[in-house]
This record gives sequence, C-alpha cells and structure tokens, in this order.
Amino acid sequence: MLDFEDMKKVEWELEPALAEETPPELRRQPWLLKYENPLKTRFGAPFFLALPKTPGIYRMKDEHGNVIYVGKAKVLRERLNSYRHARPGEVSRKVIRMIHLIRTIEWEECDSEASALLLENRLLRELAPPFNTVNTRPHTYSFIGLRVIELDNRCVIRLRLTMNCKRQGDLLFGAFKGRSRALRGYSALLRLFWATQSTAERFEYPPPLTRRSPPSLYSVELPKVWISPLREFLKGRSEHLISQLSCSLLENETLPRFYSHYIQEDLEALQSFFNQGPKRNLELRKNHGLRNRLIAQDRIDDLLVLEWERLGRLDTRRASKE
Repeated sequence: MLDFEDMKKVEWELEPALAEETPPELRRQPWLLKYENPLKTRFGAPFFLALPKTPGIYRMKDEHGNVIYVGKAKVLRERLNSYRHARPGEVSRKVIRMIHLIRTIEWEECDSEASALLLENRLLRELAPPFNTVNTRPHTYSFIGLRVIELDNRCVIRLRLTMNCKRQGDLLFGAFKGRSRALRGYSALLRLFWATQSTAERFEYPPPLTRRSPPSLYSVELPKVWISPLREFLKGRSEHLISQLSCSLLENETLPRFYSHYIQEDLEALQSFFNQGPKRNLELRKNHGLRNRLIAQDRIDDLLVLEWERLGRLDTRRASKE
C-alpha cells in the first residue's frame, strides 16, 4: 500500500498528463463550496499593497521556517499578489498545496530582472526548495568523454556519459544542461554509429542500446573518417556528423526499411542535442569570454541568463528551463 508521500508523488507525476487530457471547458468548473485562499487571511491586503513594484526574488517558508519555494519577479507586487488570488482549477494542485503551507513570505529587491534571475539561480542551487524543480540540481548536467584509439585504417571510439568532470584518459565536452536531452542524444549517437557498421543479415540493436538508460561507457570500431566530424560535433563547431550519418545509413543496404522511422527519430534527437548542447555551449563561451572548453555545471544557468539579457530575450527564459 502506498503511504502518503508515495501518493503525493504519484499525484504530482500524473498532474500534467491529467491537465492535458481535461477539456478546457471542464478545467474551470464551479466549485460546490466557496474556496478561501489562506494567504488573504494570513497576510491581509495591507501586506500585499506594501510590496514594492520592483524586480526581485521571494522566499516562501512553512511553519517550521523551512524555505519551500524560491521565485523571481519582474514586479514583486504583481507576482506575489497572483498567489493571493490563486484558485483550484486556475493553478496546479501543486501550487495550491504550497499556498496552504506558506507561513512566511520574504522578498529582496534587485536592480534588474537579470540580477533577480541570477540571485534566484544561486538560491535554488544552495537551498533546493521542495516546490522548485528547475535549476536546483546542476550537478546532474552531463559531460561526454571521447577517447580515440587509432588502428591501421580504422579506430576504436570510446564514448562516456558522466556527471563527473574528472577525466579518465579521455577528452571531455560539456557540461550539457538538460539531463533527459543529453541522454536521448547520447543514446541516439550510439545507435546510429552501430547501425552504420551493421552488416548482419538480421538487423537488431544490441540490448544495451535499446534501454532507457544507455551504457555510460561504450566503444565502437569505425573508419578514421568519423574522428574529425565527431570532435567538431561535440565542440559545437559543425553538425556535419549528422549528414554523414544519414548518408552512411542510406548506403547500408542491410538496414530493414521498417527501422527507418526509429533511425529518423534518433537523427532528430541528435540534432536537438547539438542545438541545445554543444552548439549553445560554444556560443556561450564565445559571447562571454570563456577560454576553457568545459563549462562548469553550476555556471550554465547563470550564463544563460546573461545571454538572454544580451539578446533582450529574458521573457523567453522559461522555454529553456528543463
């Protein structure tokens, strides 16, 4: 039998899916009993009217003084007032649960929206509040290690996916924000390399390459012509590797036609990883004067804020949060 915490976890995981399946006209059905937002009585209108109309961050605490949520606001008064007027059916159940736990609200003014985002990032890393899910675990951002062992006219390429920036006799690239995207891209790369070299009459991926969690260390023997495109791909300089993989796969007559859909999905996953991983990292390094090829895991989120500010696109920041 599930205990309360397990039930709560299941509810959190099902909530987005349920929300998508519920027709819009049913999401705002009137409640039989009038809902009273507890923040209205706990803090009162004068508290919210006294809030500054400036950028800043806010911390919400429970009855034990524990920080349960950290947020950033372009206008503190508007953002915090939105919690006072939140109602079931208009916000997620997670937000309603949080509102009922809040006993203290603290805020801190910042000079700009960008400085508020940077402070929010730091607090998220330090506190990892339970109701925050984004930017709280930069230590999960991935690196990819590459080691090449050259033979006569071929080579053995060893790829490694890791969250540890320590080298193990290989060349590291990263860190790459977005654990799930990195996993999909890395898995796709392993399968595509394997498929280009397959000559068996009955095509079938090795079981380790079809699992949800790919092997953290994998070696494949390839012609040497793959070395340079792979390095340039991981550096973010060129996506030629993807077109080279496509051509090689088209030339491999042993690949069954019904696998083409899965291969296309892997090519798209690899392209997505390149755009939001190596290519983006290269742009961040160039635009913000970083000499080191590696970007520290706890710096990526801050660099993205600085990049959005440089481009005047701070309002698009949520689209890049994972």
